[in-house]
Amino acid sequence: MTKISFVACLTLFMLAGALYPNLIQAAPPLQPTRPTVVISAPRNGQVFGLGDTIHINSSSDAAALISRVEFFVNGNAVAYNTTGNPYKASPMVALQEWRHVNLQGNLTITVRATAFDGNQGEASVNINVGATQPTCYNDASFIQYVSASDASPILPGAMFARTWQVQNTGTCAWNSNYFLANVGGDLIASTGSSVPAARPGDGKLVSVNLTAPRQPGSYITYWRLVTPNGTPFGPVLNAQFVVGQAGCNGIPTISRFVASPSTIQRGQYSTLEWNVSGADHVELQSPDGNQTVSANSSRVVSPQSTTRYTLVALCGGIINPRAITVTIGNPPPVSGNRVEVVSTQDAGNNWLNVRLRYFYNNQPTGAQIRITITNAVGSQVGQQLEPAFVNQEQNRNIFVQINGGIRNAYWVQACLTTPNLIVTCSGLERASE
Repeated sequence: MTKISFVACLTLFMLAGALYPNLIQAAPPLQPTRPTVVISAPRNGQVFGLGDTIHINSSSDAAALISRVEFFVNGNAVAYNTTGNPYKASPMVALQEWRHVNLQGNLTITVRATAFDGNQGEASVNINVGATQPTCYNDASFIQYVSASDASPILPGAMFARTWQVQNTGTCAWNSNYFLANVGGDLIASTGSSVPAARPGDGKLVSVNLTAPRQPGSYITYWRLVTPNGTPFGPVLNAQFVVGQAGCNGIPTISRFVASPSTIQRGQYSTLEWNVSGADHVELQSPDGNQTVSANSSRVVSPQSTTRYTLVALCGGIINPRAITVTIGNPPPVSGNRVEVVSTQDAGNNWLNVRLRYFYNNQPTGAQIRITITNAVGSQVGQQLEPAFVNQEQNRNIFVQINGGIRNAYWVQACLTTPNLIVTCSGLERASE
């Protein structure tokens, strides 16, 4: 092309741009993708009562991955989860709770997800909170892990249990319809779980029965308590274990098989512990049945009468048994009435969690636990009445709503009382938070 032709073409192009500016446009910038959010609970239009705990379950996904998930009630932030890990795979599943609801009417719950590139997406559901105080709510706290050491090897394919001690910190009594559900971790075969009946304040042992995988290695699985209608609550409980190699040769050895303590009162617990080597199968036998167990493990038992337990170690056709006995002793004499405020804790939304220890021998009959909370100048800012359970040492958490905010709670007093008589009392000055 000659120099004159090039100049002519350039002139025509500039003239077209001036006369028809809409014909020549820059390509629009690429827009980042907003996260998508799906709320699986609560359902839109679901009805709750004052004091309920509402579980907000959501799943958020984005090309840039999710860094933070928040939930709001009527536009006010309540809680959030973060990953802190830009390499965490999406979607991010958030299990959040709004405890002890103290708002009433038609409410909007919004879940907002923020991706690592700063983009946000959200979804909302509408719920209704009625004026009727619910009869009870479910909650639990973790006390201790009582199963065998996580490092103790388990034989491939062996059946075993993992056990935790938890406390019923809600106001609902648990029954046989409560259970433990798997909520994450390695997929491990389970033959069911055990959740005993528990009144509010009771500490109980809960267990899940598992079958070890055939492949040696380290495993972890996560569990939560679930109500009869399928709502999870309380802490996430983890079960860790190691599956060892199979095989043995000769006579198996039982180096240790003990019960601690070996004498208990009815309703108390004893821990059976054992160490076995050189076995391809280990079985714990009792009047309740026989169960395959790991070679180095423990089992918490609570027999109702004096019981003999036998540990059987096998290698091929060679058997080595050993037996121990857990004895039920005479119950201690009934002691006098007493009550103690052990501690207090801010439970959120102006609720105070008061932890009590007491004994009530049913004299006089019909007593209650009365919690009274006053501020620094002696004015009452909260009170709660609960039934007093009879003839057993009790450890209970009782929740009290504080008028004007949790900082008004200065002096906490607990009494065993009847309508006409104060049986015994104790108090505790609440430390500032």
